Amino acid sequence: MNFHLTRKQIGAAAVVAAAIIAAAAVAPGHNDAPAPIASRPVKAMTVKLGDQASRSSYPGTVQPRHQSALAFRVAGRITKRLVDVGATVTPGTVLATLDREDLDLGLRSAQAQLASTQADSIQAQRDLERYEQIRQSPAFSQSVYDKRLSTMQIAQGRVRDAEAQVKLRQNQLGYATLIADAPGVVTSARAEAGQVVGAGEAVFTVARAGDLEIAVSVPEQRVAELKDAPARVSLWTHPGTLLAAHLREVGASADPVTRTYDVRYVLDEPPADQQLGMSASVILARPGATQMAEVPLTAIFQSGTTPSVYVVTADNTLSKRPVTVAAFHSETALVADGLKDGDVIVTAGVHRLDEGQKVRRLGGEGA
Repeated sequence: MNFHLTRKQIGAAAVVAAAIIAAAAVAPGHNDAPAPIASRPVKAMTVKLGDQASRSSYPGTVQPRHQSALAFRVAGRITKRLVDVGATVTPGTVLATLDREDLDLGLRSAQAQLASTQADSIQAQRDLERYEQIRQSPAFSQSVYDKRLSTMQIAQGRVRDAEAQVKLRQNQLGYATLIADAPGVVTSARAEAGQVVGAGEAVFTVARAGDLEIAVSVPEQRVAELKDAPARVSLWTHPGTLLAAHLREVGASADPVTRTYDVRYVLDEPPADQQLGMSASVILARPGATQMAEVPLTAIFQSGTTPSVYVVTADNTLSKRPVTVAAFHSETALVADGLKDGDVIVTAGVHRLDEGQKVRRLGGEGA
């Protein structure tokens, strides 16, 4: 059998093959158009505005009203530190001690000086008494008598000075033991055994027991409304409970860096488990009401310096919306501006999303 093809036959076969390939390329189910991008599922909620009392919330901490820095009244080397931070102390509790050797030497030196001046005073007294015995004698001289009287008085003055030095040295020896002067809790310790400290250098800070208060920092533009605004305190250890409080003090001047004032509130009925350092929020109610939305804290993220949320538009696209937050609570925030009634916002995973991204609401709504 002869399988040789002519040039005309080969050309016809090539044309047929090209037509088959072209037909396959345009056949249904074999196009190269990109697949649609899948939308991302998100957890969302519908915003509902409601009347809320206009409020301001300020974070704070439980702090003592009275706090003392305790220091040795003499310089020396610390031999023992007997308490740690957090220790409860009472009046007379020994906190630390200094090396007493130099103080003992100073006391012995002062005692020796006192003994010497006392001897001089006794001798001057006796000399004066002996000279007085010849007052009626022609050998008596008033100028000599006055001189001996002056010598005795000077000697007595030196005795009094030496007695004061002994008393001073005895006191200094007592100052080698640092004791608590009031009940409280040690909140800081700045020295260790073996360290040399100067007189008056703070070694411990003790917060006095009782009289705890809430310390907050308030912006200068809000200070004027503090006196008339009822205050409630939310302790983080008692979520959902608002405790009545009253304003005790407003700082005399603003912090030069933050431009905020140090403000102190006192709880009217503090809970029994209130402790130093606890976190709290002071909530101030202002007259009037406004339409606000209460949203989960997880819906809010920071865009630069502005709080924002992601709003799901009608075509299921994310739109970043700046908002104004009136108050933060333990799990929610009150949004005063930026949202409308009926807006759909994302409530979880907002830091993993991007503006313009296609999403679908979990549960089918908004898909």
